[in-house]
Amino acid sequence: MTKKEFEERTGYTIPEDRYKEIEAMYLEAGEGIDKDAFCKDFKHHSDSVLLYRYYQQSTNLKEKLDDLRAERLETARLLIKEAADIDSATLRNQAIKLLGHKTYLREKIKLGIEFDAYDYELVTEFL
Repeated sequence: MTKKEFEERTGYTIPEDRYKEIEAMYLEAGEGIDKDAFCKDFKHHSDSVLLYRYYQQSTNLKEKLDDLRAERLETARLLIKEAADIDSATLRNQAIKLLGHKTYLREKIKLGIEFDAYDYELVTEFL
């Protein structure tokens, strides 16, 4: 939904920075709510402090989740490298636990680490 569409549906004129927040809310609402339903509901709750606080809280939690996902990937990559360097099934299994089999293999390829017999066995399972 564009800023113009939102303003036409609600009758509100809003600054661009506020629209970016509203657009993010609309996108997070998902496919279950169309533009008209969102705008109608927004008009009823536009002054809700509680709703805005929940939105801010969800945004903060999503940022934390993204950070944790990045940390998990970084940790798994370190485990993959170390597992290959010292031929450790324990470290490899921990990386797989963090990433899953397919992502583990994908990351190993990205890191330029040669597959071992276990990795080839995994690949054949996926084919």
